[in-house]
Amino acid sequence: MSVVSDYAIRAKKAFGQNFLVDDAALSSIARAIDVEGQDVVEIGPGYGALTERLLSMRPKSLTLVELDPDMVRILKDRLSKGDLHVPEGTAFRILESDVLKYVPEFERYRIIANIPYYITSPIFDRFFYGLPVRPEFMVILMQKEVSERILAKEGKESGLSLFCKNACQDIELVARVPAWCFRPAPKVDSAALRFSVAPLSDPNFDKRLLQVVRAGFSSPRKKAASNLSSGLGVPKDTIETLFGELAIRLDERPERISLENWRVIASRVSF
Repeated sequence: MSVVSDYAIRAKKAFGQNFLVDDAALSSIARAIDVEGQDVVEIGPGYGALTERLLSMRPKSLTLVELDPDMVRILKDRLSKGDLHVPEGTAFRILESDVLKYVPEFERYRIIANIPYYITSPIFDRFFYGLPVRPEFMVILMQKEVSERILAKEGKESGLSLFCKNACQDIELVARVPAWCFRPAPKVDSAALRFSVAPLSDPNFDKRLLQVVRAGFSSPRKKAASNLSSGLGVPKDTIETLFGELAIRLDERPERISLENWRVIASRVSF
């Protein structure tokens, strides 16, 4: 906490800042993926609490992407004073940038992020579907309720869970992080998830699949068939015939349809 007091750091609502200060949580997140010898991007480093731990693990490179100019100034000051120690052989840089405009320059890279809750979905959209090269792994700290939606078991899916699972080989819970681990404490608890990301293979099909899933979940309380027909402009009898071939009930809710069946629907329906 000395860095916080030394620089009189105050969280800014405009940037959605809540600084993670709990040592155990910081260590769990830092250890969630193999960092040594890897190209790593840290999103939203703040004043560098997690950065210190990542540097100690000797990555090949560590790129910090931070939007708040005051945090960038503090990071650069800590670096100049030797308070942030960059090990020999590690390429280190600090970018004052909006992460939603950032394009990684690596062929293989890993992401660790403590981000404002309101950009969680845009981050997934950007790094899973908006770039030519996906990260190999992502560790993201997010609102606990959002993590639970992503980890939902088959039969209780959401548009978000399907969106993430389609891009990943595996998704795991890394740590549960209570609100008191932050300064200031948010109103909700958090959780860190590790995403083992699948290589990008067919961007056009992914785009099509996401359109179909969004249409299917446009009214979650309604039947998936009705949502798809109205959302995609496809005759209802066409959807009903396809559902019959896939042994999906005509009154099935969208959350009960598996990712594999959503993929088949996306490949078969014309819109």
